[in-house]
Amino acid sequence: MESVDVRIAAATHCDLRKMVEQGTFREDLYFRLCVLEMEVPPLRERQGDVELLIQHFFERYRPAGSSFKLSPELLAALTTYP
Repeated sequence: MESVDVRIAAATHCDLRKMVEQGTFREDLYFRLCVLEMEVPPLRERQGDVELLIQHFFERYRPAGSSFKLSPELLAALTTYP
């Protein structure tokens, strides 16, 4: 029998500890998944990342050869939207 090395990255907006206490999430699965816990703040709290994401997706999905550009006004509107 061959051995298998598996790593799983999982994300949720739910409070899994609370769900374990309520009996709605398996305790054994929680402790297997919770080896390294990392909290990432919501995007609305990371305004600097918004512009980077806008630029990335604009470049990725802009039609080839297109001369479309993001205006400073549009960028300002998107980065200040709550």
